[in-house]
Amino acid sequence: MATGQRAETVPGVARGLALLFATAQFIVVLDACSVSIALPKIAESLGIGPSQLQWVVTSYSVAFGGLLLAGGRIADVRGRRETFIAGAWLFLAGSLGAALASSFAMLLAARVTQGAAAAALAPAGYALLTDTFREPRERIWALGLLGSMLGAGFTVGTLAGGVLTATFGWRAVFLANVPVAATIGIAAHMLLARERRRYQRRTGVVGAGAMTVGFGALLFTIAQFDTTAPRGSLVLGGLVALAGMLVFTVAQRRSDDPLIPPSLAGIPAVWRANATIVLGSAADAGVFIFLAIYLQQRRGLSPMQTTAILIVPGVATIGAGRLAGALVAAHGARRTLMLSLALQAAAIATMAERAPPLPLVVVATTIAAASCVVAGVCAATLATTPARLADGGLAGSLVNASDQLGTALGVAVVASLLGAGQLARPLVPADGGSGVWPIMLAGAALAASGAWIAQGLSTGAPTATGAVSAGRSRD
Repeated sequence: MATGQRAETVPGVARGLALLFATAQFIVVLDACSVSIALPKIAESLGIGPSQLQWVVTSYSVAFGGLLLAGGRIADVRGRRETFIAGAWLFLAGSLGAALASSFAMLLAARVTQGAAAAALAPAGYALLTDTFREPRERIWALGLLGSMLGAGFTVGTLAGGVLTATFGWRAVFLANVPVAATIGIAAHMLLARERRRYQRRTGVVGAGAMTVGFGALLFTIAQFDTTAPRGSLVLGGLVALAGMLVFTVAQRRSDDPLIPPSLAGIPAVWRANATIVLGSAADAGVFIFLAIYLQQRRGLSPMQTTAILIVPGVATIGAGRLAGALVAAHGARRTLMLSLALQAAAIATMAERAPPLPLVVVATTIAAASCVVAGVCAATLATTPARLADGGLAGSLVNASDQLGTALGVAVVASLLGAGQLARPLVPADGGSGVWPIMLAGAALAASGAWIAQGLSTGAPTATGAVSAGRSRD
């Protein structure tokens, strides 16, 4: 690790704790990526159409992103150790439920449970890590381990998704989480000391729940927009989305201790930076999910062959995470953010053909994925710069929430463009239909919009800690 701190200088117990916290972040990313490869088999097994299939991914991301801020608050109020352990066991229950699901409704409930568990597990683990490693050099080493595990989560998740689906079936993708989550829960119970409640504060679950429901309804409306869904359902979805956002806003304004404090909510740069994360993640996730289905259903590739193609971008993201800090230090966060999002848009646009050649898919997705990771690091640095922001921990949770909600948005946009008959009719019809290019142009437009928004950001001086902790993964 290029952190200036060797693992040997960190005490053995501390190294074990760092590995425990990093594994918790790893499993959250691993699950999201492995499920993407298994989507076509899940659709065949449960008879799920595309308007429902997208919710296998979206339900997890919406629950994770929408409840993430509340999860961080609960960890502060109820205790980080207890929240971390509860999150691990809840994730195990959700994974087991998904593996045993015999219907779409059961699978959806299990995925929401997994997302809610991840929303507790991730911020509690991060907070415990920063509490455990108080010395700057040790903290940088621990954050470096965390970043490496996040990057590896996408690569291993993609590989595991292909191998498990091809060898044992799609249910094995979820069952693989069970022993890992159990190990996390048992190890945390044994290694982590009990703690007192830190603050007498409200948990903010009502506001976060309203935001989650509102955003989910918005995604439903987007996904159904280009289908034969009744207009009434679209109007109802829009009204529920509006009501959810209204409840969240009212809860924010009336609370003496709002989920997003005024010191954070009143900084335009924070919202601009998070908007670029949403757009970049939406472009990245939309293209990845589409290719995972398209390569298997329309190009005739097996899950293992699809994995061989999509794992290349995953490997590139690990190197991109290390490169991002150097680019920010050399060229500044805002300029690097703009250029990386523009490069992501250009790479995606090159695949805007009816049936892009597979070598082009490999090269373009690799460039797009690496650019997205660099952009995420830059945007996170700008959104959490300590010199500007007093609520650095909450700002970091907001960055992660934006990443997850962007993933859900990207999947919903793809579902809308494909329409309700995607699994029933060819994406590249024999009569010369539209093919792949509408999806790729939409992805390019999302990334390009992020680059445009980045122009309005102030430069912001990057920091070493921000550069290390801002690393993000594709999920």
